[in-house]
Amino acid sequence: MNQMKQKIRKDMIQKRKDLTIQEYQTKSDCICQKIMRRSDFQQANVVYAYFAVRQEVSLKTIIQYCLKRNKQIALPRVEGENITFYLIRGFEDVGEGYFHVMEPKASCEKAPAPDLLLVPGVAFTDSGNRLGYGGGFYDRFLKEHPCKTIGIGYDFQLLKELPTEEHDICLDEVITD
Repeated sequence: MNQMKQKIRKDMIQKRKDLTIQEYQTKSDCICQKIMRRSDFQQANVVYAYFAVRQEVSLKTIIQYCLKRNKQIALPRVEGENITFYLIRGFEDVGEGYFHVMEPKASCEKAPAPDLLLVPGVAFTDSGNRLGYGGGFYDRFLKEHPCKTIGIGYDFQLLKELPTEEHDICLDEVITD
């Protein structure tokens, strides 16, 4: 199973790397627009998002939208074996953290429970199965903090099936371009 997961990770990360800057921006914008039109997003007071790495779908448009409208937006920070979400009030509240990923600075306030959690991933299925990078951060978080979840990825990241394990947490849905 681990070999299959590693192969999928390698293939998907390469496909993301192969995107041109224009494709990356267009696809990311398309996905952000889809999310921002949703009633569950519009009604959410607290949105948990992420800062994209390795050509993941960029949620910068959503983060900016939330900041301009005083909608609470939180990003994860790795703390030991777990992630904790912190509110940001602007991009000045973010700095380089774990594995060079942009994270909220230590001065940021811990976020209240989310109304909506936008989850990155390497691959997904229609039924909400998710393959991440293998650290288990989101699975551990969701086990302790169940909430409305949306996996965020490109069309090519949506697969018919994925190898899953007992500890994997299924997402409510997946949005792609």
